[in-house]
Amino acid sequence: MDGLKVAEVIRQQSEYYFQILAHVPISYQYEDRDRMHYGTYYIFDLEPYTDRLRFVSYSNIRKMMPNSYSHYKLKEFDPKATMNDFYEALHMFRVALNDDQLSCTFKLELGTVLFTHNHRVLHGRRAHDGQRALRGGYVDLMHWRAKVMATRKRVSEATKE
Repeated sequence: MDGLKVAEVIRQQSEYYFQILAHVPISYQYEDRDRMHYGTYYIFDLEPYTDRLRFVSYSNIRKMMPNSYSHYKLKEFDPKATMNDFYEALHMFRVALNDDQLSCTFKLELGTVLFTHNHRVLHGRRAHDGQRALRGGYVDLMHWRAKVMATRKRVSEATKE
């Protein structure tokens, strides 16, 4: 699912709710085999000064919850807003996430490698019968871009010779 598309759908339906999800942070925590992860993030991350949507962060497996800082930032964004406004915005977002017209489903064959931009593509798995073995990995985007730029430079220099 294209997270940026979902965000734009929310923006078209309600600019106010879009802005709430861009200005009110939520906390998360989850545990894997080795460590506990926790932090705070915005569902919609906007570029400063331009309001251009950079990426979307959302997980339905993390324990996500607003906290006192969320309430403070909501009041800073709109002194008349209540946490109920935040929950309505979050509900609108979750409804959009379940819109089949905004999603894409496909079956990966054995040995298939799938790369996604984790702050654009909202991904999940459907229930199925049988065995499944998925492996995940992450590449830091800045590191990836630096490698691409260095490779392009080497290729360019090699073709000049």
